[in-house]
Amino acid sequence: MPREEKEDLKRVVFFQGSFFFAGRAIPGLERENLPVELSRGNDTEGNTMTVVGVQHFGPPQEVASSAPQGTARDELTVDTFRCQQCNRTFSAEYHMKQHCSQTGHSPVYTPVRLDGPGNVPEFMAYLNVALQRAMKERLNQWGDAFIDPNAQNATEAKDRQGNYLGVRIYEAFFASFDLTRSPQAHKANLVLTVDLRAKILRTVTLYDVLKDVPRNKQVAAKKTWIGQRVMYNREKKGYDLVDLDFEHSPRTLPIPGKDISHFEYFARKGITLQYPDASPMIVLNGRKNQRIFLPPELVSGTELEPRVREMLPQIASYGPEKRYGAIQKMKEFLKPGAQTTRRREGLLPALGIILKEGRDVVRARVLRVPEMIAAGVPIPKDKGEMWAPFVSKANFKVEPTRATVFNVVVVHNRRVTQRDANKVYVNIKNLVNSFKAPFRFGDNKPTFVEAGDGAQHSGAIERHFSGQMPPNLFVLDFLKPAGKTDPEYSVVKMVLARGGYLSQFVNFKTYAHDDPRDERKSTIILQGVARQVLQKAGVQLWWVKIPRSLKLPAIFVGADVFHSPFAYNPNTKKRERKKSCAAIVVQIIREYDRCDRVEIYSKTHQRDGGQEFNLGDVFKSTIQEALRTFKVNPASAIVWRDGIDDASLSTIALAEARGVREGLEGVVTGQAKSRASTSLAYIVAQKRIANKFFAVKPGYGDGDLGAPPGTLVEDMQRMEKTTFYINGRAPPYSTSKPVRYVVVQKDEGIAVPIPQLTWEQCFAYPNWTGPIKVPNVLMLSHKLAELAGGFRDSGNTINTRLATKLHYL
Repeated sequence: MPREEKEDLKRVVFFQGSFFFAGRAIPGLERENLPVELSRGNDTEGNTMTVVGVQHFGPPQEVASSAPQGTARDELTVDTFRCQQCNRTFSAEYHMKQHCSQTGHSPVYTPVRLDGPGNVPEFMAYLNVALQRAMKERLNQWGDAFIDPNAQNATEAKDRQGNYLGVRIYEAFFASFDLTRSPQAHKANLVLTVDLRAKILRTVTLYDVLKDVPRNKQVAAKKTWIGQRVMYNREKKGYDLVDLDFEHSPRTLPIPGKDISHFEYFARKGITLQYPDASPMIVLNGRKNQRIFLPPELVSGTELEPRVREMLPQIASYGPEKRYGAIQKMKEFLKPGAQTTRRREGLLPALGIILKEGRDVVRARVLRVPEMIAAGVPIPKDKGEMWAPFVSKANFKVEPTRATVFNVVVVHNRRVTQRDANKVYVNIKNLVNSFKAPFRFGDNKPTFVEAGDGAQHSGAIERHFSGQMPPNLFVLDFLKPAGKTDPEYSVVKMVLARGGYLSQFVNFKTYAHDDPRDERKSTIILQGVARQVLQKAGVQLWWVKIPRSLKLPAIFVGADVFHSPFAYNPNTKKRERKKSCAAIVVQIIREYDRCDRVEIYSKTHQRDGGQEFNLGDVFKSTIQEALRTFKVNPASAIVWRDGIDDASLSTIALAEARGVREGLEGVVTGQAKSRASTSLAYIVAQKRIANKFFAVKPGYGDGDLGAPPGTLVEDMQRMEKTTFYINGRAPPYSTSKPVRYVVVQKDEGIAVPIPQLTWEQCFAYPNWTGPIKVPNVLMLSHKLAELAGGFRDSGNTINTRLATKLHYL
């Protein structure tokens, strides 16, 4: 086979583990010639590769009606005209035949023998791996994103005063094929979804950070940087930093096994170093623990400064018009002749994947703001974006003598005097007691504990709480870290959770409440603190009315799993992942119109690192414990589960739903429940999707308008499961991103419209006086999993006294 023809063949072969896809038949791998050994162990360090089978699939039945048809060897595909050997695509049959006549090539014919239609997962896997290859031919891959190397789309971020923030923002493209159908039809539509996100690269290099480190500070610098994830800027690849070599520079450090320095090595690669005599050399952990030495000017940290993170919504967000432009750019990959790479046609048209003109237009409706009430005070529906002012008017009318009085411990950083700490405490106490709720702060002076930074913070708390503590304890922690955040936060929370103590943190570095420049702003922040204090204790500050079509009592269940990122372990010298943490939150719903008491049961479960699925037993045990604790026999159960992908909906999700049913069969109030007594709906929430919806309105161009909050789309169904999309809040600087909900199971006894209930529960999250993206219990499970997953023990030692408290807000 000629070299050029071989390169064209390699272009349409896509390896996927133990099998591979091919865009056309491969000479020599005909079925009658199999098995064929492609590599022998003697030449490949003992590894072998043998092709044992080949299957020729047509399109799945779901899309076969719109696929090219043919019945004989001389019948061409009707939609595209392609060359069998060089993958070129032609707009007309005449041009294709002329090309074949001149080159001796042959057209792509419809195969005579097929092994049947392919299934949808295989078909979609083939299309998406081809799409990724096509994007990689034209764009630079950076992780899971693709950056246009020729576009001048990188911007140097500035603050409001015009000062550079030390980061460069790149437009990153994400694209995938999806198979959808309308609710009324079973015919599938192949849809290209495109998303535009921001990729951020620090322009401040390690040379800038470490160039002036004196010898007596080098140990401290190593302690700061070893184990951090850094970026090799030339290749846009991340590595773990394992050492700083202050004894060498690029000019003095030789390449192992070669008689040249690193300076000479980079010069030969066409990279001119500006600071060849600068130390330290950056030591990175490469593949198979191989050490990589890089000049500091070519390496940047990946951790953003706190002030940059705070400004991300302003500097790294894209409005509808920008995202629509990304769609137009990706469409070029699907037009014959629109893209060429190294004098070759675009890959997707060469595979017969051609863009159909037009857009995927779907019907949508905007869901209404639900009815909400705050301790007898109705919240106006026109305030559905933010109702904090109305919650502050809530009055539970509980006499102080009948309320539970907290014994308060105030932990304050040594940079906050006890006098100032007491002043802020009094403000919080007055705000808490103004609700006249079943819990209050007493008139007695709190216990003050002074703490330092870092380990001196957690150490002070461990010493104070090592003895006997009074009942009804509440801890207020007034931290003022040297940086924006306290690195010991998770340690302190773990200590308090292990002891079973409710706690609330107030960051004086974010806003100096001990010396406020604006008393009004301080009061607004402390009002939020007061609300959290009461909600953690068990007070329902506002209530979202439940649709009467839902049979009560009911339980709402949220489930999520937190996975810690890989981190370099200096002891094992490997990148490792700690245990993952699954969190299940069960909320009891007894009334339609009002409930002033939080009835929630929460539990965490340690998992192997990276394990997302198989929560059936976890669902079963947690639900049974919740039902026994609250002595309730639910008529309905609604489960929202985060983190399950499309490939697992028919297997993992169904298995977990069985675990939920087994939990509902548990013994409650002394009597066994029957399987049919509780109606179940199990819904999977998928947040990491590329779909965006643009509104169509007369007088506006395509992509000018994003969809408003509460937009419900039901016209884009999955092939097997009922699906709907809900747009959450519309951010001011970006395009609102919908969440896709897949109804895996829904019993006939669940009469309430699931989209309506899902949207209304987005208003019930106690940590935010506005709608959020997902239902309340799902966000609570996310918060609990994230908090406990950050503990050293992944939440294994949380005191059972906190199971019915929202201690993780």
